[in-house]
Amino acid sequence: VPRGGGESTHDSGHPPDADTANTTVPGSKTIAANRIHISGPELRDALRKARNRAPGDDDWRAEHLLLLPDIWFELACKLWIACLHKGEIPESWARSVVALIPKPDGDTRPTTITAVLWRALGRAANSRLTPWINPWVPDEMCGSLPRRSCYHVCTADYAQGRRAQGRAERQSRWSART
Repeated sequence: VPRGGGESTHDSGHPPDADTANTTVPGSKTIAANRIHISGPELRDALRKARNRAPGDDDWRAEHLLLLPDIWFELACKLWIACLHKGEIPESWARSVVALIPKPDGDTRPTTITAVLWRALGRAANSRLTPWINPWVPDEMCGSLPRRSCYHVCTADYAQGRRAQGRAERQSRWSART
């Protein structure tokens, strides 16, 4: 975790110091110790999941990176760790491409595509954070977490409503019989 002198992300543009974050986020020192320091095999696995996805501004595809030797993945992870500690990333990771996806009504929806290596590193780090996050994130929070997308929240609410409606109907039928 980058050392930002305890400044907030809002004030400095850098993540908070691990000691400062520990006052508000449970187990933040654990993050600094091992949660987001990913390994070469974890990065390779994340890139496998990114196959057949669009490349970013650098035109590197996951399929290309998967051809590289194991040592490259270890070095890429060391670069990731250095970026976390310094609080800076390579300029190429910050560039993105915006693509417009056609919608059925003729309009378009924008999507942003970043470098595949950046996405894979983030995917691997997020998979390490999920078991730590799930116990303390409130149920109302949705988005960017497994089974917490708007789709999942809406379908869970709908299913819960249908179950409640079914119980009420069964109770009403039972009451009508007695």
